[in-house]
Amino acid sequence: MHISHIFILSSRGDTLVFKDYRDDIADRTDEVFFRKYNFWDGKLSQAPRGDCPPFFTEKGVQYAFVKRRQLFLVCTTRENASPNTMAEFLLRLVHLLKDYLGAVTEESVRKNLTLVYELLDEVAHFGVVQETATDRLRPFISDAVVPVVQAETLMDRLRRGDFDDKSKRSDEAATSVLTVDAATKNEVYVDLLERLTMVFGARGNVVNAAVEGTLTLKSFLAGTPTVTIGLSNEIVLRSTLPRGQSPPPGSIAMDGITFDNGVDTSQFARSRLVTLRPSLGEVTVLRYRCLAPAGSPPFRLAQSLDVQSACRGTLLLRVRAELPTDTTALAVRICVPLPATTVSAVADFRSEGASHSYEWREADRELWWTVPKFSGGVEHQAQVRFITSEEITPAMRREVGPVTLVFEIPQFNMSGTRVLSLQIDERGTAQNPGKWIRSITQASAYTFRTH
Repeated sequence: MHISHIFILSSRGDTLVFKDYRDDIADRTDEVFFRKYNFWDGKLSQAPRGDCPPFFTEKGVQYAFVKRRQLFLVCTTRENASPNTMAEFLLRLVHLLKDYLGAVTEESVRKNLTLVYELLDEVAHFGVVQETATDRLRPFISDAVVPVVQAETLMDRLRRGDFDDKSKRSDEAATSVLTVDAATKNEVYVDLLERLTMVFGARGNVVNAAVEGTLTLKSFLAGTPTVTIGLSNEIVLRSTLPRGQSPPPGSIAMDGITFDNGVDTSQFARSRLVTLRPSLGEVTVLRYRCLAPAGSPPFRLAQSLDVQSACRGTLLLRVRAELPTDTTALAVRICVPLPATTVSAVADFRSEGASHSYEWREADRELWWTVPKFSGGVEHQAQVRFITSEEITPAMRREVGPVTLVFEIPQFNMSGTRVLSLQIDERGTAQNPGKWIRSITQASAYTFRTH
């Protein structure tokens, strides 16, 4: 794939960064993209009107974009490139910018334009992607390169020898914008993120359950010390059990686990320890999957539908958090699909409803009930009243649901996997690195069937 343009736009359409690699597109693609994004006409049934898809073609040019913190990162090509390849490249570019800038925001990009252009110069040459790994780019990145210089001025500076000293320095490869000042910042962050998928039958029984886990380490450690992470001793790999044998009671049964190439797993089988020497930036240490998590579901739902008249119905929802009392779920949102003929819907909250809210999305025929904080052991109720333009029939009743939940639970893991230890091989007594360990469970697809 040969990339023609890479550019970064603000939410207002301001062009913050524009890099032309091949000079093979005459149009200002940044202006074309922003116009198409805001006035998407839904042509060729690619996406509904007003909802611009992440990939589209305009006048023989392919566009792909991702949106992060109100910024658009866009790449274009004249080739018939794979959308997956373009998306993967943009996501890696976001990851790279995040490692160097700290946060990909309009302010950070404006303050570091020199650095951003330098990264784009190293990432691709003449439109061909070369390298997107943070650690491999470190020796080639410095903060003293001017991104945009008039050709005559650049030649004049070359004649004067302004760049000779920098080019001859043998220690320039060891200088990086990621160099950590051990006196001010010497920390390591470990995140254990689990994405939960659960499907419940109409009677409340669990039909399907799976947990996708990711252990991520973000290092701001001075030097390259060895980091050892200890996980739960109860972990059992199903592939290591004899055929037909069930995992022992109380164990954490994993159906699959993969490690990063730089991780030493020689002690994992015996003591559940993994060792690595992380470079500055973020690395995914391991990924795992549990198809039958032993823990109980974090939320239960009961619902009943009552038809009050020909065109009026009431849906009673009761949601209970089956969590420990000292655990609180954040930003819990319950989505209730209603019949396609619904013209209006409102929600009344029967318990602790002062902080609750709802949103009726008429275009999608969905009502969203939001609970900012949902403590363990607490039950909340909502009464959803809706009006339809036609008489409610048995077939229309089946259009109610399924109900889905979106949530995030800090310091909680569905599978029971925990980070028990985090050791850093310090090479000097002056170092005192900060260690931060966080566990989060998020809903990937948490669905209750209503019939």
